[in-house]
Amino acid sequence: MTNLELTIIEKIKKELNISDEVSIIELHDKLYKERNLTHPDKVDEKLKEKAKERFSILNNLLKELKIYIDRHNLKSSSSLILFENDYEKINDRSKILRLEKDILDLKKVIKKQEKENKKLKSTLKKIQKDKSQELTDKLKNYYEPKRSSFLVLGISAFLLILINISVQIQRLSAIFLDFLPIKLDYFNLVLIIILGFIFLSLLYKNFKYRKIQNITEELKSPSFITTFCHIYAKEHEDYFETKFFLESSIERSITNRHANKKFKNQSWHKKDRIIKRIIEVLEDRIKNPIGINDQKSLNYLKDIFIYNLITKGYIRFGKSNNLDREFLIE
Repeated sequence: MTNLELTIIEKIKKELNISDEVSIIELHDKLYKERNLTHPDKVDEKLKEKAKERFSILNNLLKELKIYIDRHNLKSSSSLILFENDYEKINDRSKILRLEKDILDLKKVIKKQEKENKKLKSTLKKIQKDKSQELTDKLKNYYEPKRSSFLVLGISAFLLILINISVQIQRLSAIFLDFLPIKLDYFNLVLIIILGFIFLSLLYKNFKYRKIQNITEELKSPSFITTFCHIYAKEHEDYFETKFFLESSIERSITNRHANKKFKNQSWHKKDRIIKRIIEVLEDRIKNPIGINDQKSLNYLKDIFIYNLITKGYIRFGKSNNLDREFLIE
């Protein structure tokens, strides 16, 4: 080796505190690793200046070593042949080290994205759970007796009591009776009938409200979900060993189980007799007095069922099949 070559190798060994004899490949590897370890981005702000200086020195030495290797290859064909394997090893090793660094960087990116995905899934699950609860509350509010009904009931009761007290006063009874178009007994009877009707209406609404609450909880129960999937789930043609069901199946299941016959058969045939219709409706009301009888309630129950399954991770959205959405069972 020339003095220049010895100077380059000695400089590197001195910088790396190497006293033993090492091959060019080992020297190149150690220099490359040391340079990467002293990168300014890997140290604190206080040590950045020193790291920049050392990184610059090691980087220049690495360049000089590569120039030395290239010159050595170009000296003669014989030396090129002798040094070819080492040169290729160095290049291969350099590529491997670069690839290892890229892999580490990619692993960090993947780990970061996994954390973000986990956070997004958690947020999505919370939103779906909130949506399910929101739909349940809306359905309950839809059937819950309104305050205005209680107000009317209170006013009616108050008037009934007030009138009965007033008529007991002898001085006012004559004046009141003169202006009253009907007899007092009939008037009291009318007020009692109105009061009874309002009371029964509130009682019916309260029963219906409790019935809807029970239906809502039933739709969330494992037994209903298992029975529904057993009846309506089918094997998907496009996915291997994956079952699915349609949105229309949910509506059909809830309708068959909880809807009144009047709602099930809304389109009456023109030739049906009115008496027959009335009899069928009355029979259905007697058998199922507090069933679902409107599309709005059915839509609420259907959405509650869907969002409950999504929140629990049982299903996910699939494609649309002739305007009928598919749900894939996980």
